[in-house]
Amino acid sequence: MDILYTNADGLLNKLDELKSRIYACKVKPSIIAVTEVKHKNKWDINMAELSIDGYTFFANNYDENPRGIINYVRNDILCKQVELESGCMENIVLEIQVNKNNKLHLGTVYRSPNSTDDNNKAVLNFISKFSTYSGYKLILGDFNCPNINWDTWCASSPFELKFLDTLRKNFLTQYVDKPTRARGDDTPHILDLVISEENFLQNLSYESPLGKSDHCVLMFDCKVHTSKQNYYTVKRALSKGDYDGLRASLNNDWIGMLQQHDGNVEAMWQLFKGELEDKIDQYVPIANNFNFKKESWTRPLDIKVRHKISGKHRLWKKYMRSRDPTVFKQYKSARNAVRKDIKKELKKHQLYIAKQSKKNPKMFWKYINNKRKGRSDIGDLKSYDSHGNEVLITSDEDKANALGQFFSSVFTMKHKQHMIRRT
Repeated sequence: MDILYTNADGLLNKLDELKSRIYACKVKPSIIAVTEVKHKNKWDINMAELSIDGYTFFANNYDENPRGIINYVRNDILCKQVELESGCMENIVLEIQVNKNNKLHLGTVYRSPNSTDDNNKAVLNFISKFSTYSGYKLILGDFNCPNINWDTWCASSPFELKFLDTLRKNFLTQYVDKPTRARGDDTPHILDLVISEENFLQNLSYESPLGKSDHCVLMFDCKVHTSKQNYYTVKRALSKGDYDGLRASLNNDWIGMLQQHDGNVEAMWQLFKGELEDKIDQYVPIANNFNFKKESWTRPLDIKVRHKISGKHRLWKKYMRSRDPTVFKQYKSARNAVRKDIKKELKKHQLYIAKQSKKNPKMFWKYINNKRKGRSDIGDLKSYDSHGNEVLITSDEDKANALGQFFSSVFTMKHKQHMIRRT
């Protein structure tokens, strides 16, 4: 399972470059975790604008959090967002099915350099509670602890000392050993961390930042196998259905059958639905081999842009090794050239869609809907059973039933004498 993490320092104006990086990857990342999604000074967009084709995104509440976190999970991976009550201001926890019957809990955290004492305590509380999960555990994020020496596990500030103590008590290991943030002549620091309990990580690499962000992109592999979503959908061979037999089989005494339930609409609906589905199964066969799903990129990346992105990575790594201002100028030139080419490719793609809009309106509306709608699954729901006990709802069918019961509970019944009959 391949994971990409970065601190974007404002994702919206860097999203096209992030997508281009995904297109340039030999293997499509399983998970993309991003902190500091919101711009420092302005935020007024539709969340669907941050969607990426082929991924489901999970985000924290951007109205209540100053910078925001977003996680993208490939559509074919079984995953859900879970709630961890810790008081930590900015975090997301995902539960991912791996190795058939096991689970990987992924926590993404952002701690501001101006974090309050209360939030600092909440971050430590988050790590302690997160460590109680069973299965694999992985924490990513920008913790803004620049003064920790990760070779000796020593620190100077009170929070950093408590942070190291919390990791030790929970038997956690931190794997980033090179600076992840560098700006101008400032001393580079390790701010972005990768923390886990077991050593199931490998091939950690440090790539160049997105756009003008000063945080590098971390990429690594997890030695686990994700459980795949079942894309198989039952499809009927409609051309082979016996519709005369279906109509004849449904010629029942429906009034007598439904009157048995004495006005219970739900019971009547279930009776009708069950009878109809049974007859459809009997008279309309299921089509075979309809579970093929082709995975393809919507917009392949030009080979020249791929080479420029690779060149940008090389210059960033060279600058981090040498700290040579001349190399940094070369990196900035390469960075600006990549941004320019990506914008040029995007405009070319948009122009092509505009020219094809009359001949192929589906292509146009698909592009528009991608900007208006985002794929985001519903997490677990808390409800109450018939005895008043709190229960956690996890299956899709139970979630649908719980939401339906709640919505129906807010409806008001009007008495017949108050209803106005139209004439």
